[in-house]
Amino acid sequence: RLPGAPDLAAFWDLVVSGRRGIEHFAAADGRVGARSQSAGLLDFDPGRFTISPHEARLMDPQQRQLLMNCAEALAHAGIGDPAPLRVGLVASCGENTYFQRMLRDGDPDLLPDSFRLALHHEKDFLATKAAYHLGLTGPAFTLQSACSSSLAGVHVAAGMLRQGDADVMLVGGVLVDTELTDGYTYRPQHIFSPDGHCRPFSADAEGTVGASGTGVVVLKPLTAARRDGDTVYAVVTGSGLNNDGSGKLGYSAPSLPGQRAAIRAALKRSGRGDGDGGGGGGGDVGYVEAHGTGTRLGDPVEAAALRQAYGLAEDARVALSSVKSQIGHLGAAAGVVGLVRAVLAVHHGVVPPTADFDRLNPEIADGPFRIPVAAEPWPAGPRRVAGVSSFGIGGTNAHVLLEQPDPAPVPDPAEPLPCLVLSGASEAAVRADGRRIAAYLTARPDAYPQVLRHLQAGRPRPVRRGAAAGAAARRRCAAVPPLPAPGRGPPR
Repeated sequence: RLPGAPDLAAFWDLVVSGRRGIEHFAAADGRVGARSQSAGLLDFDPGRFTISPHEARLMDPQQRQLLMNCAEALAHAGIGDPAPLRVGLVASCGENTYFQRMLRDGDPDLLPDSFRLALHHEKDFLATKAAYHLGLTGPAFTLQSACSSSLAGVHVAAGMLRQGDADVMLVGGVLVDTELTDGYTYRPQHIFSPDGHCRPFSADAEGTVGASGTGVVVLKPLTAARRDGDTVYAVVTGSGLNNDGSGKLGYSAPSLPGQRAAIRAALKRSGRGDGDGGGGGGGDVGYVEAHGTGTRLGDPVEAAALRQAYGLAEDARVALSSVKSQIGHLGAAAGVVGLVRAVLAVHHGVVPPTADFDRLNPEIADGPFRIPVAAEPWPAGPRRVAGVSSFGIGGTNAHVLLEQPDPAPVPDPAEPLPCLVLSGASEAAVRADGRRIAAYLTARPDAYPQVLRHLQAGRPRPVRRGAAAGAAARRRCAAVPPLPAPGRGPPR
């Protein structure tokens, strides 16, 4: 659920088209007229998760968005009923601006006691609330390291799978900033752009744009995914995670040695690096989904760290891109959304573009990287490999390496295909599922056997109600009314 892209297919369409989810408008009081928010940020169907409308209104929208996205991710992965599996969740979120608005604009007499408020708003309960409502029995916890939070979560979740702590791990990141509605105030020396554009690695880069959105990935051991007939979009072959420590200009400054070490650790775990402190092993990487915030200091440091860690020849010409050029900076959710972009690129064999790129930042040495300005076919080779970076203010650096999986077995075309059976909590839910599956199979008719297996693996039990009870339930489950928004509302 991202700016300009309410679902996965729309996101990939936005990526390859080079469009932007950042909306520009005339702002008052000297503010920068730009916002990047996914539609329906405050919409929620509480009845789907057996939550009362009153409780839903109290919940941080970040809890609501994460809960909905985790449910959709499980369904997409064919896990209709997580009960037989130990499904875990590592989740990250941004600052809770909704709670600040509740205190400012709401009726204090209607607010519950401090303990109940904490359950609905504190980051401690982000993952465990989702685990409770979805019935997840694997490890569930919140992980926070600023902008690198959700990619750090991928590193941690992959380790838990290797250790046998879970059968499946969800990793999610969410940021809902209700204060971005009217744009933002530009301040020199901060990371935000003066004109509402993010231009990673470009000579005219001046900062990034804040954004609201959500992303969730499903991780599973490759052998188990193959055994279960899952669609494998990409394979995580290695990841690195560390911190800069004190060896840099300041707490919020990037560190070339720290980033370089995290990237080298990922290369070593993927079987590419030698781990002796020297660079090398990134020669088969075709594209890097960079942290790429479009800042004058951060971009050159990141490019130098990649060049030194990968040990690339000067003529390598590895594609360097950043999703922030299209949708802005999602804070704690930025890493997992960058990962989704890279996974889709590996899956489809398309290198994504970087929007608003003019010419290379002169502080970046001309060499092994190039900045694609339009989507292009992945260069021919034995296997598609991508890197993903996410670096947090404070110094926690994360890097992940992805590979194209081996081809799945091709089903026998002569084998008859049985009907798909859909079920859901309501007729509307079943029809919505049917439309999504039909659209998917129209684009991917070869995926019918996998979709069939997924639907047979476990679906929620149908709920049958009388007509009057059903109508009342639909009224109760309508979208939760948002708080009054100051000034211009979010894009619809």
